[in-house]
Amino acid sequence: MNVDNKIKAMLVDDHPVVLNGLKNLIHDIGTVEIIAEASNGKNALDILEKYSIDIVITDINMPEMDGIELTRNVKKRYPHTKVLILTAYNEREILKRAFSSGAEACILKNTSKKELLEAINKIIDNGYYYCDEILSIARGIHKCFESNIEQPVILSPRELEVLELILHGFSNKEIANKLNISFHTVSSHRKNTMKKTGSHNVSGLFSYVQKFNLFPALFEEN
Repeated sequence: MNVDNKIKAMLVDDHPVVLNGLKNLIHDIGTVEIIAEASNGKNALDILEKYSIDIVITDINMPEMDGIELTRNVKKRYPHTKVLILTAYNEREILKRAFSSGAEACILKNTSKKELLEAINKIIDNGYYYCDEILSIARGIHKCFESNIEQPVILSPRELEVLELILHGFSNKEIANKLNISFHTVSSHRKNTMKKTGSHNVSGLFSYVQKFNLFPALFEEN
């Protein structure tokens, strides 16, 4: 995050009414500063070339370049910029595309200010956040992904602990507190685990652990 402790955000949506509503929702969140707005993914990428932005909050359906393609471009060109997808849709195929894009968070547009702030804080701390409605669908979505790893890799007991907590949505800071280890140590375990499992994002980790049945309880229906 920036030295002034403000989270620098860009909002991307082609509907002015929705954009204004989101701005009003964020207005009272003192830790977030909206420094740019865009009406589609192409305009958003142009803005990212000029400004340092911590988080992009984007809709999915937009002209010229939608939120999914925008997310993929952001993850490729600006890997340290987080992406939060806001969507009015909870269809399986749309959510599958959202997960595979590498977005750190995906929540529905009828979210509360409290949940939006929780999602922002979670992903800024290197966690991820999916709202309850989406998580209920997510259990089946990861079955659609294929891990490129053919054999299970050797993970240390601590790496397995960190991996399980990552997949429960805990941020690096929260994991450090839970395991009574340093933030740096958690970051190191996270990086090593991603590299060993051939994962580029949380969806990749889900795919890996399901393929080798590491934490079956993660995928059980409530």
